[in-house]
Amino acid sequence: MSKKSHKASLDLSAELTQRMRVDHVFEAFQPTELRASSVVLPTNFNCLKTLMNAYESACEKMDDYSL
Repeated sequence: MSKKSHKASLDLSAELTQRMRVDHVFEAFQPTELRASSVVLPTNFNCLKTLMNAYESACEKMDDYSL
């Protein structure tokens, strides 16, 4: 395996790990009965902003995937 493909493999692994962690965190915020539905759109944007700020304070800045 070349250095370039090894780095790409490591980058992909890190990205997948980060996405699984984000999924795990957000599953904890979603009620069980809503997990089966395909899309839940927010209606309380003050609550959403509070949630986003809490996530960024405790975890990391939200990226395209976590948004």
